Amino acid sequence: MLYQNKANGNYYLLNESDNLGYDCYSFTKEKEQIDGFFPFCADLCCCDTDEERKAELAFIDRWDNQMTEKNRINYCLEQMGTSLDECILIEDNELEDKLFYSC
Repeated sequence: MLYQNKANGNYYLLNESDNLGYDCYSFTKEKEQIDGFFPFCADLCCCDTDEERKAELAFIDRWDNQMTEKNRINYCLEQMGTSLDECILIEDNELEDKLFYSC
């Protein structure tokens, strides 16, 4: 899925991932990569303590069982500094592929 911020023109690429929720990447309006974000890591490799593992597992459960697709997308966009309300969906497979392979 490719979104573009209506105000600043930045792009946000979200791809479904089995162990990360979504692979999320942000790009400038000139299509230069800014950052990446992953909502969680299902293999818990990012957790150092039992408390962190429990919190991560609770979030994964919430992601899988309580959040709608719209909630998931908005959560990821918010973590990258924007929101669904501020963006439009771009249906351009060529641009989406180009951005994906530039990561």
